[in-house]
Parts: sequence; structure tokens; C-alpha cells
Amino acid sequence: MHMKFVGRKKELERLKTVYDKNSFQFVLMKGRRRIGKSELIQESIRRCPYKAIYFQALDANLEANLSSLNALLCTTFFKDRRDYSSFELLLEDLFRFSSKEKFIFVIDEYPYLQNCFRNGSYLDSFLQRLIDSNRKTSQMKLVLLGSSSRIMNSLMKPENALYGRVDECISLTNMDYYEVSSFYPLYSNEEKVMAYSIFGGSPFYAAQIDQTLNVKQNVFQKIFANDVILNSISDVLGKELRNISLANMIFNQIARGIHNFNDLLKRVGNVAASSLDYSLKALEEMGLIRKITPINKERDKKKTFYYLDDFFLSFYYRYLFQNASSLAMMDHEQFYDVFIETNLEKEYLPKAFEEITRQYFLRKNKEGYFDPPFIKIGKYWYDNPESKTNGEFDLVALNAKREYLFMECKYTKEALTAKDIEKEIKQVAALHIPALHYGFCSKSGFELSDDYDKKHLTLLTLTDLYD
Repeated sequence: MHMKFVGRKKELERLKTVYDKNSFQFVLMKGRRRIGKSELIQESIRRCPYKAIYFQALDANLEANLSSLNALLCTTFFKDRRDYSSFELLLEDLFRFSSKEKFIFVIDEYPYLQNCFRNGSYLDSFLQRLIDSNRKTSQMKLVLLGSSSRIMNSLMKPENALYGRVDECISLTNMDYYEVSSFYPLYSNEEKVMAYSIFGGSPFYAAQIDQTLNVKQNVFQKIFANDVILNSISDVLGKELRNISLANMIFNQIARGIHNFNDLLKRVGNVAASSLDYSLKALEEMGLIRKITPINKERDKKKTFYYLDDFFLSFYYRYLFQNASSLAMMDHEQFYDVFIETNLEKEYLPKAFEEITRQYFLRKNKEGYFDPPFIKIGKYWYDNPESKTNGEFDLVALNAKREYLFMECKYTKEALTAKDIEKEIKQVAALHIPALHYGFCSKSGFELSDDYDKKHLTLLTLTDLYD
């Protein structure tokens, strides 16, 4: 019996639409390890009425993969036993069979199979010839999955034989705060914020959460005392990086608040700028870090900043990576008190709350909630010549009428008052920024009189974020 599947409704709908077509369809699904690609495809197969071949390619030689697929076809697809002597003959037979019957053929971890051939592009070229010669008659739904961002992305490039043949490409990323909260619906909204800020948007990590325990107890049992979770970091990094130690240092420094390229270069050790640049691009392609420029300085390379794109990685590299020895020799409660609790409450969770609020605006904007819609949502850089200061606002949105909304997020135990709101508005106004609208998102709500004019304000609470 499998666990209840959570989330990915839009992706399941896209796959169902593909499966229901009576023509040949070629689907690519890419995404880093531990993001839920295999589970999503398996769930989509469970929900559809068509025959399916789900083949998990092995990180082994060609003979082992051929033997595995032969055995799978004999037990799940063909009534009679067929021992194919080559992958070419097997694939040709499947394509011939697909002219008579609709079925789904999934190759999970396609890069493993691709690497079995001496010429890495041979399998791509062979599939291309099969697709071109059978597309008009085949009803097969061919689905290729892979965790290697480099290889899977290469299948979409003009120089690849499969270029132009893909009918649907699904890039699977972390769930946002709202979708992943379906893993722990019994938690309060405050607990959901904390759970997401620590376990992140990966289904693999979110599924570890036990709702009968509070979030802190889950950290103790599911992270501190779980070698599988702690060792999963190296699995997430995969085999694509040529310098794992540099990646570890990059993650550690970003998690500790270093986001500028030059600052990172000073902190990660004795490495060349070209090596750091290569690693940052590789990590960005893998979906592990996000490169951000302020929405009003998008062409200014000096204003480019790097952030971890996964909260579990942020938590791990902020608190556990450099303190692994202490974790191994200390009581879990003591370790949490010494290394985590104060910083978590004062710095880490407030920053995560800002990201959650940003995701709220992205989600609502896609749903058509705002009129006029926002065309940019992100950070805003300012320079104040009068005070000779500069900095950034963490959450600013620009709508289709070129009007700015400046959002201030407060993750405190105290409710925001009219005095707090007016103080923040005056600070922005003093910078002479064309802000036409102001907004506030408060963990503890607002204390405003009934006659306080709220028409010009966007006021959000935890209830709004999870409504």
C-alpha cells in the first residue's frame, strides 16, 4: 500500500491531457533529485486507464539494463516471453506495437541508459529516427525522466537529435509554501510557516513530518537523529558537480547571508573567479540556487545576488554543516538551544516569512486575483544621495499600470499598530521612490482603530496566506 499522494495537481492535469490524446506524444520531465519526479509519474499512471511500462534505468552496463527491461516486459506487458538481444530491436518492437494500442512508456533516469552507449548521443539519435518514422501511426506516450540537469537540458538544444520532437516539457521544482502545507494540514498556520522554513518545498523532506509532533520535535527526530536525511544532501548534489567541496562552501556562505559574487569569492577559499562562476551556474541549472536582481536594476550585473532555492538546504547549511561535530556529541535540546533557537526566531524565520509572502503574491497573481496584474515581483534597490546610503527593499511589486506596491513583512509576536505602519511609510517616502501603494504582512495581525483608513493599504495576516 502506497502513501497518499500530495500536491502536483497542475502537473497531473498536464500529464492526463497528454495520456488522453490518440496520437504519439513525447514528454520530458526534469528536476533535481528528491524533487518527486518518479512519484509524480507513478501517480499519473495509477490514475489513468491505459497500459503502462515504467522502466527504472540502472546505473549499470547495457546488458544489465536490457535484462531488466526484458524481464519487466514479460511480466507486465507482453503475454508471451520475448528476450530481445538488443535495445534497438526492443524499442522498434514497442513502436510497432503502439500503432495497435495506446500505452505509456516511461524511462526513469534516462541519462543512465544514455551513458550505456559508447557514443553518448547514439540513443538520442536512434529514438529520433523511431519517432520520425512512427509519429503518424504510433499512439505511444514516451516519457523520459532524469535528474541530471545538464543531460536533460541538452535534449532541448538545437544540436541534439531530439530537438523539436518534444511535445511536453515539465520542469519539476519545489512546491511553494501553500502547496507543500498539504503534507501537514493539522498544523496551525504559524507551525506551517516554521515547518516550511525548515523542511522546505521538496516532497521528500516534507513527507518526513509527523503531525503528532510539533515542528521542533520533528527537527530532533527527523533531522538530527536521521542519518538518511542528513546524508541525502550529497544525493541532492548528484554527480554533476566537479567540485563538491566548493559547492558546500558556496551553500554555507549563502546560508549565512553572503549573496554577492565578490563577497562569495573572498569567503569560499582560494578559488579562481572562473571556478566560482562555473559552480554558481551549475548550481543554478540544477535548481539549487537562484540568481536575483532587483526589479528596478535588472541590467545591472553589480546588483546580482545569489540565494539558496531550498529551505531545507538553507537550514542545513546555516545551522548543521559547520556544527556537525557538536551535533554528534551534544544532547539535541542543548544543541538546538545553543546553535539554532535565537537566530531562528530573530533572523531565519523573518527572512523565510518574506519569501512566503513573495510566493503568496506570485500564486495569487497567476490566479488573476490582482487587477491590474503585477508584471514584476521581487526586490527593489535604492540609492539615497541625501543620506549617502543605499540598500534594498525585500518585497516590491510593479503592476501593469507601472505602479509600485511596497510590502513590509513583520514576523513578530506583537501586532502591527497604526504608528508602526506610518513609520514604515515615512521611511519609504523619504527616499522619494514613486511608491503609490503600501502593504504589510504581519504574523500577529494588526491593532488598528475602526476608523483607521485602510483603503490605501494591503494588509495580510497568516490567515490570508493560507486561505
